[in-house]
Amino acid sequence: MQKLYTITVLTLALLMSCEANNNDEKMEISNKQKVVELLKSIETGASEPIAYINANKYI
Repeated sequence: MQKLYTITVLTLALLMSCEANNNDEKMEISNKQKVVELLKSIETGASEPIAYINANKYI
């Protein structure tokens, strides 16, 4: 449980530091939805939501 809590907190911190690209014409996914999808990917093993994490701002 402690490990899941730590992962959740780190995920939230990482997604909050992501920079939105406003030049895209398509509708952006909210940071809240990105967190939800990323946490679900931990359970399902999906790799697509990992792309939401900005490698340049990853601490």
